[in-house]
Amino acid sequence: MPDLLADYAGDNTLTNVGVNYKKAAPASNFSTPTLGFYKMTVSEAIETGYAASNSLFAKAVLAMQEYCEMYMVGTPASSNFVFVVNDNTFDKWDDTANTTLNYSKIEAAVNAISGLSGATVTALTASGASIA
Repeated sequence: MPDLLADYAGDNTLTNVGVNYKKAAPASNFSTPTLGFYKMTVSEAIETGYAASNSLFAKAVLAMQEYCEMYMVGTPASSNFVFVVNDNTFDKWDDTANTTLNYSKIEAAVNAISGLSGATVTALTASGASIA
């Protein structure tokens, strides 16, 4: 059987395909859409009573889902929580031309919740053994 990875061109001249298919690069889209990792920070202790029905945390998560397709939300601590989204669905632009990266829409949605203020979204990077 021919080795299609080492002889991609089919003319017995080796190509880089045989070498390249063994490479790996950091990615977040193996069998999923491209995932984005973010941190939401607010001025209040959003972790207080977070598991209760209609908590500030629950309200924030529900408001945020209007602007992205969430895949994961972490346990809140120290007025922060991590969330993972389908990055292709995250409305993170402040203009219709999608040229100015800005999280103002999702931050405004969280700030509109009575009892929450100072919402700030920060993009995170998965590196080594952490997401920071």
